[in-house]
Amino acid sequence: MKRKVLNNVTYFDSHSGNMIEDSVIIYENNKISWIGGTSSYEKQDGDEVMFLEGKYILPGLIDCHVHLEMHMGTNYERQYL
Repeated sequence: MKRKVLNNVTYFDSHSGNMIEDSVIIYENNKISWIGGTSSYEKQDGDEVMFLEGKYILPGLIDCHVHLEMHMGTNYERQYL
């Protein structure tokens, strides 16, 4: 399976909370296998390279939005205590 190489991209690092510029992200076997600077990327034969200057990647974001519904009757606070 060919590696997909996202070259010269800016990505959001959720650990530091920063946008990291001039990055390369390698995607293979249905997951991100490597992230680093454009200067430390080593091309392999068969890489599918996409040049994404000016584009942003937000890896690892999931939708955590949910609505919980509860019916509040009389004395509902006491039911939960």
